[in-house]
Formats: sequence, structure tokens, C-alpha cells
Amino acid sequence: MSITGTAPEQGQLVHLRNRYFIVEDVIPNDTGPAVSPITRVSLECIDDDRLGVSLDVIWEREVNTRILEDISLPIMTDWDKPEKFNSFLRAVRWSNLDLSQ
Repeated sequence: MSITGTAPEQGQLVHLRNRYFIVEDVIPNDTGPAVSPITRVSLECIDDDRLGVSLDVIWEREVNTRILEDISLPIMTDWDKPEKFNSFLRAVRWSNLDLSQ
């Protein structure tokens, strides 16, 4: 589920400019009742190729923004057999060995 039209809150996951970001800070600017709101949002990218890159945007001026809600882990219905999981676990341990010692 996603929310559009409202500014996000600190800590939320958002999608804009074809990337996923964590909201670090939200700074509203009260422009008065005659003017539409302007909210500066500080973001940190969580995509692999731009991990940790910061971005400040005016939320109401961005196109196709989404605040992602109800983010959770998928429900597992089909578990691997113990032998297959054990093979995976051994491969992970092997790839993390420190051979420089």
C-alpha cells in the first residue's frame, strides 16, 4: 500500500525518481493559508548503486512520489528441505572465511 499527496514522516520509506529512500528529516514551511504547503524532505538512498547518497527535495514539487506503508517480510509458505538449506548455509559460511590469516 502506498500513500500519495501528503508529506512523509521521518523514518518512512519513500519512492521517487525511480529509487527508494529513507526519510531522514522533514521540514515544513508555513507559507500561509493562501499558498500551497512546501515541505523540504531530506532523504538517504537505499538502492544498491546509490546507497547512502543524500538528497533534499521539495516534496510537493516532486512527480510520482509514494510513501510506502505496511512494509514487512514476505510470508513463507514453501520452506526448503533441510539438506538444501544446509548446503546454502555452508556456502555462506565458506564465502565469509577470512583467508588472509
